[in-house]
Amino acid sequence: MKLIMLIFALVLIVACSTQTKEANIEESVAAPEVTGEESTDNTDVSDATDAPAGRYDEEIADLRAKGLQRTSYHYDFYYRVLDTFGNYQTKADYQVFVKGSKTKKVYIEPRKLNLEVFYDSLYLDNDAKTAFATCVKSGVLCSPSYEKVYPAEYETLPFTGIDFLENIPTNAKVVGTRALFGRTGKVIEYETSKGKERLYIDTYFGLPLKHELYKVEGGEEVILEESTFSRLSDATESDVTVPKDYVLVE
Repeated sequence: MKLIMLIFALVLIVACSTQTKEANIEESVAAPEVTGEESTDNTDVSDATDAPAGRYDEEIADLRAKGLQRTSYHYDFYYRVLDTFGNYQTKADYQVFVKGSKTKKVYIEPRKLNLEVFYDSLYLDNDAKTAFATCVKSGVLCSPSYEKVYPAEYETLPFTGIDFLENIPTNAKVVGTRALFGRTGKVIEYETSKGKERLYIDTYFGLPLKHELYKVEGGEEVILEESTFSRLSDATESDVTVPKDYVLVE
C-alpha cells in the first residue's frame, strides 16, 4: 500500500513539473507587447539620412549660410554675355567693396559724371540712399576731379555674389571641388527657369567665385553668361568711406 502511494506521488510531481516547463516555454517565445513609444516602421535606417524634400544639401546649406552672414567683403567683378553672333560682350568690369550698409565701386576706366567731370570711384550709402563720385587716381581724365567729391545719382549694384547665394534652388548638388583665383571653391550645379547653372563657392568666405549660365549643344558646353568674383578678401571701413581730406563740390 505504501509502495502504491509513493508511486502515485512521483507521478503527480512529474506532471506538475512538465506543465511548469511548458508554461515557461510559451512565455519565452511570445511576441513582446508593442508600446506607443516603439515603432513598427520597417524603413531602412539609411533613408533617414536623405535630405528632406525642399531642403538644401547639408554642405550647400552650410556654405550658403556662411556667405549670407558676411557683411564685409571685396572682389573684382567681371561679367560677360554671349551675343547672337557668338561673341562675348563685357557688361561690367569693376571692383566692389562692401562694409555693412556701405558700398564702393571702383572702375578700371574713368566714367563721365557730366560734361566736365569724370570719376573712377562711387561711394554708396544703401541706408541713406546717397552716392558720391570722385577720382582716387590721378590721370588725364581724372586730374580735374582728383581729391574732389561730387554728389551723384544713387544706384544699386545690378547683382552681387550675395544675390547668387540667395537664389540657389534646393535642387542644387555639389559636383566637385576646384581651385579658382588662388582659392578653393566647391562647385555646385542646378537648373532654373533660365537654364543650367553652375556656381563656384569659396569654402572660407562662403561667397561665390564664379557663376556660369550654360547650355549643352552638340555634346559641348556653351557658356551663355559668366560672372567672376576674383581677389576675394575682407573690406575695411576706410575702403567704403570718402577720405576726410577730399573737398565736397556741390
